[in-house]
Amino acid sequence: MLVSALNDQGGVRAGGDAAGTFVVTWMTSAGSVEALTIPPGGSIGPGGTIVGAGPSMALLVIPGAAVAEIGAGIAKEAVR
Repeated sequence: MLVSALNDQGGVRAGGDAAGTFVVTWMTSAGSVEALTIPPGGSIGPGGTIVGAGPSMALLVIPGAAVAEIGAGIAKEAVR
């Protein structure tokens, strides 16, 4: 399980596209959803970007974008 801190709640979702970009989302201990983008051939780095209020319900990665269904609604971010 990938979490950014030992007390994060989990709820991990992962998705990838044909180009090799992967996105992982998880719930923090504060109840927000964080996301981490891993580029093709890249590695997992520290931290993540806060997407919005949880919970994280679904994640879809398509060429050029990641779409997450979270408690606050739909979040869409560009990915490379």
